Amino acid sequence: MAERIRRLSLRSVVVRGQDDLGLPKKDVTVDDDTATRGVARLLRRAVLCGVAALVCAGLIVVVSWWLRSHHDTLQREGARVEGTVVAVNDVVRKTRWSSDPTIEVRYSVGGETFTETYTTPNTRFAVKDSTIPLVYDPADPGDSALAGEAYEGPRWYLWFAVVLFLAFATLGFGAVVGGIRWSIRLGPAKAGWRRGRGHPVIGERHAIAVLFEDGTTSILTLTRPVNLKIPIPYRDSPVLVAGSGARTTVLFTSGPVLASARERRVPVR
Repeated sequence: MAERIRRLSLRSVVVRGQDDLGLPKKDVTVDDDTATRGVARLLRRAVLCGVAALVCAGLIVVVSWWLRSHHDTLQREGARVEGTVVAVNDVVRKTRWSSDPTIEVRYSVGGETFTETYTTPNTRFAVKDSTIPLVYDPADPGDSALAGEAYEGPRWYLWFAVVLFLAFATLGFGAVVGGIRWSIRLGPAKAGWRRGRGHPVIGERHAIAVLFEDGTTSILTLTRPVNLKIPIPYRDSPVLVAGSGARTTVLFTSGPVLASARERRVPVR
């Protein structure tokens, strides 16, 4: 099964500073179809990361649009009522880093009293016991806004957007890198794998020399981030190699673990 194939975790390398493979396995046999399905699985993972990134971006846009649309609808179609400022909070001098004050306003609709908190750049509203105009949804009187105020957006939306943007950037980067990396390698993997024996290259920590069964030799340079922590025992082990040049994939059967690589052939003398 392709699920038996492992790959070094970027999180493990970055956070823990070491691989998550454990001790090398011996006498592991991986057939060509299983190795190819492992490459396809990594490509699917990249595609799913891309879909998740688009979902994050879509949520930022949709939630922003809904909040603004809802505010505009309240201003245009909402019923009006007078409210009384009962508290003023976070009143600071207007500087580059200051925030707008928040006010707590009490109002009554149909005999029921509501107290809501609003953020406003309009300092004339930030006066305790003053009366200010509000608009509310007749179907939900607790849903209200300051009348005539431009859309500012709730404070929580800023953090919501920041978190989703960071997720979008992280997932998007992984999707682009992984999508390109494994899409160009899936075709060569389907074409077949060559079997050989890998050996560390003296003076090149991120490279292995592979002696194939037909007697030819290639030098494979492992690409980031897996080149950081492929242990020496894994490099000195049987391998399967698919593709050539910049489209090379190597599977260390002692993992078994897949890694992308770049190949340069050793000239025959």
